[in-house]
Amino acid sequence: AAFDALIQLNSYEGPVNLAEIDASTFSAMTSYWTRLGPIGQGDPRRSAAFVRSIARLTQKLRFAPSALAGLRTNSIALVRVEANYSTWRIALSDKSCGPDLLREFVGPVGDAKYRAGEYLARDGAKMNLEAAEAVTQVVTAMRGGGPALCIQAARILAHFKQDALPALPELTNALRALDRELRLAAVRAIEAIGPAASNAIPSLIESLNDPITQGQAAGALGAFGPAASAAVPKLVELLSNPAKFAGSVELRSNAARALGQIGVANEVVLSVLRQAAGDSDARIRVAAGEALQRLAPSRSRGLRSIRSNRSAHPRNEISLPLRGRPTFAAISVH
Repeated sequence: AAFDALIQLNSYEGPVNLAEIDASTFSAMTSYWTRLGPIGQGDPRRSAAFVRSIARLTQKLRFAPSALAGLRTNSIALVRVEANYSTWRIALSDKSCGPDLLREFVGPVGDAKYRAGEYLARDGAKMNLEAAEAVTQVVTAMRGGGPALCIQAARILAHFKQDALPALPELTNALRALDRELRLAAVRAIEAIGPAASNAIPSLIESLNDPITQGQAAGALGAFGPAASAAVPKLVELLSNPAKFAGSVELRSNAARALGQIGVANEVVLSVLRQAAGDSDARIRVAAGEALQRLAPSRSRGLRSIRSNRSAHPRNEISLPLRGRPTFAAISVH
């Protein structure tokens, strides 16, 4: 009944102004609901939903999250997770919520662990976590976890960018995992670390053979510049075979862009890029044109990008050769 009453208050649109409820009354109501509702009955999942409902009402009434303070130390781990995340959502300046969620994530296996991981993967970059300590704890959790936990760990690590470099061995190993989502999350985390993750280049080159990760891996390799020159033959293969990779625009456009960033300007690379600059897909044409401008600005053909102001979709772009000096110009068509 207490739970149902709380749900009804959340959707209440009657003549009584809920804003007239003061903070002390609301705290007393929360304490009462907690004793009588699912939390008092020890039902973890229903208790978590109960806490989320309290949090929604707290936000609606614009109270400080004091009503959730006691729930953040509740004996039910899932309640603690929901209370911490809800407190952070209500008061973004609260710096204790992130570390509390991290403790739940590296704690015992259970629903609370995965829920904390979900929230950290979503918003960890905004939670004022101390990078070095957080990376160490997440890596520890990753070493002993299954695929679902490791996916969350990789997504959390991506928030820390170059500070996640100590996690590179675990992320590199994850590139060979059986779970496809884990492989993809690992590539994205390595890409977020940036050029400092150059030890992962050989593994990323291997990932170019993986249909799940090859598009993301191609994009990641470009960020390493000349250090990733060993990837050029495979990137050329991916870009130059439209029949085999016709359905993967992301893959071929990322391969073209990466060739420009890596900077190997031999005739094979330039020939493939010139061919791609005439591709039927505008995204590939643009990526190849940008790469040609990087590698051989004096020899590349200029492209004029015509965009309709009714849509920014690349389908509305038309590539036309220009005479004279290569240039990129944008013309609006009304």
